[in-house]
Amino acid sequence: MHAAPVRRVPCLCDLYDPAVSSPRVFYRLVRRAWQTLWKPVPELINILGVDVPDPPDVSLAEIRADAATVNWTRAPANRPVQKFLIQVNGVVGELGSSP
Repeated sequence: MHAAPVRRVPCLCDLYDPAVSSPRVFYRLVRRAWQTLWKPVPELINILGVDVPDPPDVSLAEIRADAATVNWTRAPANRPVQKFLIQVNGVVGELGSSP
């Protein structure tokens, strides 16, 4: 009496070869990152669904040797701003909320 040979059913895990799949995954990751970096900001904002407030109107009211006074418009009430970052000559200052 002979036993019937056992047939092995192919599995998706048999198709996984780390030597091939890892470079492929890395390539896809780098490609998606490259596409994201070169996408225009307004398009990214629409894709991500982020609510970005419009920039305020800024004016320089006074300049002294040791200080400057800057005025800007408030954000609309329906679009609150948590903080402002002001950058001058590479130095960043932070304000907690709109004036």
